[in-house]
Amino acid sequence: MTDLFAIVPNWLPGWLSAGAAAGGGFGVIKWGLEFLGGRMDKREAAIDAGTQMLIASLEARLNALTARLDKVETELADCRRKHAEAEAKVMRLEAMQQGYGRAREQAALIVAAERLEQRGI
Repeated sequence: MTDLFAIVPNWLPGWLSAGAAAGGGFGVIKWGLEFLGGRMDKREAAIDAGTQMLIASLEARLNALTARLDKVETELADCRRKHAEAEAKVMRLEAMQQGYGRAREQAALIVAAERLEQRGI
């Protein structure tokens, strides 16, 4: 037993140094991993923030384009309606013009017949 107590003072500083070195090394490695992990988290957070900003910007643009498309479709429907009305009006006017042509022909025939009648032919 006396030999054990004689060995302990000789080996104790070595064991304490080894323990301190192992603990310190573990602490440094742990700190390094946490530091790098924290940097990765910050980088991911920055990427996530940029992605969220991009998504918000694209959603706003999509909403603006949707509103614009709705307006254009409404204007196109109005334009088609007005075009159909104009075509109907043109068809009515062409029919009237043809009717006036026939009426002029009829009037010319009546006038010619009256002149012939006045001349006694």
